[in-house]
Amino acid sequence: MEPSHEQLRRARPRGHARLRWFHWLALLLVAGMSMVAWFEARRVGRERLDVEFRRESAQIVELVTERMQQYEGGLWGSAGAIAMIDRAPDDERWARFTSTLRLDVRYPGINGLGLTYLVKELELDAFVAQRREARPGFQVHPPVEQEEHWVIASIEPIERNREALGLDLAHETHRLAAARLARDTGEAQVTGPIVLVQDQARTPGFLFLAPFYRPGPIATVAERRERFVGLVYAPFIVHELLAGALAQTRRRVDVTISDGPQTLYQEQSTDARPLVTTSRRVPMYGRTWTFDLRAGASFRTVARQAQPVLILISGVVITLLLLFIFIFSNLSRALKSTDESNRELAAQALELREKTDELRRSTGELAQRNDEMAKLTLELERSNADLEKFAYVTSHDLQEPLRMVACYTELLATTYQDSLDDRAHRYLAHANGGAKRMQALIRDLLSFARVRVVDELLESVDCDALVTQVAHDLHVAVSESGGRITHQALPTIRGHRSQLGLLFQNLLGNALKFHGDAPPEITITAERTGSAWQFAVRDNGVGFAMEYAERVFEPFQRLHTRDAYDGTGMGLAICKRIVSRHGGRIWVESQPGCGATFYFTVEDRRPEDLSPARDAA
Repeated sequence: MEPSHEQLRRARPRGHARLRWFHWLALLLVAGMSMVAWFEARRVGRERLDVEFRRESAQIVELVTERMQQYEGGLWGSAGAIAMIDRAPDDERWARFTSTLRLDVRYPGINGLGLTYLVKELELDAFVAQRREARPGFQVHPPVEQEEHWVIASIEPIERNREALGLDLAHETHRLAAARLARDTGEAQVTGPIVLVQDQARTPGFLFLAPFYRPGPIATVAERRERFVGLVYAPFIVHELLAGALAQTRRRVDVTISDGPQTLYQEQSTDARPLVTTSRRVPMYGRTWTFDLRAGASFRTVARQAQPVLILISGVVITLLLLFIFIFSNLSRALKSTDESNRELAAQALELREKTDELRRSTGELAQRNDEMAKLTLELERSNADLEKFAYVTSHDLQEPLRMVACYTELLATTYQDSLDDRAHRYLAHANGGAKRMQALIRDLLSFARVRVVDELLESVDCDALVTQVAHDLHVAVSESGGRITHQALPTIRGHRSQLGLLFQNLLGNALKFHGDAPPEITITAERTGSAWQFAVRDNGVGFAMEYAERVFEPFQRLHTRDAYDGTGMGLAICKRIVSRHGGRIWVESQPGCGATFYFTVEDRRPEDLSPARDAA
């Protein structure tokens, strides 16, 4: 007897190899998540490329600007030297002066340093005759029909600038306009694009001009024109100027610099179709330079990163694997429909195997990432050590020339006290004061950079004894101000002793400095707040508005003029960094004329919890 149709239907394996709706939903979810991850990886990569391009573009503009500021300092230094001797130097003195400047070493890219004098038409013949006494054959060129002549009388080194000697700047529009503007404003000026007469290659260049005057008031244009003597100037060939600052091996951005429609400097693009471009207009001593910046070919390496493609390929592979698994699972269930329990057991075993494999893969990836994190941590520690060493060496190298400036200005003021006028003494005092303020700023910057806390260096710190020691160190300031420092019983905490001492010293020093007519009264208290100690330093000083409560903790921020209160503006920034490195926070409450209260917190770790071995370290 043949089986009936109903019997055949019941004996047929159920489900066949057809995928159910939830299988397709899972496949769509995996594919969708893969696409989202791919798009997100591409977006993040593009943002990183834009950030790196903006950072390197800003560095290029900053390098050029800093180089021009360095040259400006040299020009004003030369003008100041001429003002101190109160007369124009002869050729021999000018040559000795420029040789001491070591132009090729201290001012790389400069083509020379010269003097230009303003000579009236009626005085030109006498001026030429005077110059020929020192330089036979001296002549003014080219001939110019002007009432005023701006004649280059001296330039060093003469060997590579001989063609410029005797040149009349009035013969050319850019030179004459910049010279007159420097005279009338009393500011350094840059000419428009020109070709230097000493440049055989006839490439773009410019002149950098700084005026000097006879003694007397120069507050108005009329006074400056009346006492104007001449210009200290430096000629530049642009591609030589920028050769060091924009070395191709140091960056990945190509640059073109132009002044109006004229190009000053242009690099050959390393990428015919740059991924990112930008343009910046920068004021440059009376001119406006346009920096056109383009991403170089090396940026395409960043853009072609493999991570998005790998994510997409991984998503496709996972989707196909899931599809294969679903089909294979359905076929297995169809073939084993006679034994439901075995089918369920096989499905559970397969699922367990998949999860085990996934867990094994995840464990391997986690171990690999832990290794990478350990390497990055070690590299960061080495980088921090290098940065600290660099900060120390840099501060030492900067301190030495500043000490020399302060020493020699004091020596000049003492040795030539009777020879110098009041203005020269005032200039020397300004130079000496500026050098000493820069020394203090460098010391504070070094203290700021060195603030870090290492667990192995933490120790038990008796704040009672520490505050007493700091108050004793400040006894001179306390005595001079007639102030008084009091404190309650303070706790013993775990921290970095020298940094906590610097924290109390800066807070107490500020309280002693910024006081009003009444003698300063300073009180230090501490109380527990949860798992931390909260310290308060109160004073009766001048105070300030609460709108500055955040600003006072930023580096270089001052609420008073330097004439009212000295300082570098780094003290409270160092305090904030110390408190942050100890896991706490610092804030202030104040009112003008009612004093200020500085609060900060430190985690409460009792002495009995400290390991003697770690404290000893």
